Amino acid sequence: MNTYFTVSNLNQMSALEVHRIYKLRVDVFVNEQQCPYAEIDDTDALPDTFHIRANDRTGALAGYARIYPDTGAGFRAKCGGGVDIDDDRRLWQFGRFCIAPAARGTGLGAAIMKDALKLAHEQNPDADVAITAQTPLRGYYEGYGFTVCGDEFDWDGMMHLPMVRPAG
Repeated sequence: MNTYFTVSNLNQMSALEVHRIYKLRVDVFVNEQQCPYAEIDDTDALPDTFHIRANDRTGALAGYARIYPDTGAGFRAKCGGGVDIDDDRRLWQFGRFCIAPAARGTGLGAAIMKDALKLAHEQNPDADVAITAQTPLRGYYEGYGFTVCGDEFDWDGMMHLPMVRPAG
């Protein structure tokens, strides 16, 4: 699959690019996974939220993820002491990671994950990367150096685990 990657903030995108992001996220998370929740949130529009997009050669959005710096207070609460996360150190939150059905099994997910982790490191090499992973994907994220740091919890009808990948 021939893809090209773009990383930008929401205010740097065209209306069509934003529409493609929201459509893919709703198609995957709300429709496919049958998890109705507020997919569009204020985090998307923050000036330091990075939207990582992989488009195929026709321009269709094949995969997506976002990362943004966070104080980590909410995430630390989810970890419940499972790992020692410095309260004074900011985290990168990784999320909304999704691949269009036609692009699954092509290695695109790995490419997006590697780009996101590289971007987080380039922006702040001392910041950990945190995710709230869907429980069935625990092993997938462990393959990228994430470890579970708290108890499983229900997030809008789907079980999740707080996970963190130490800086470095």
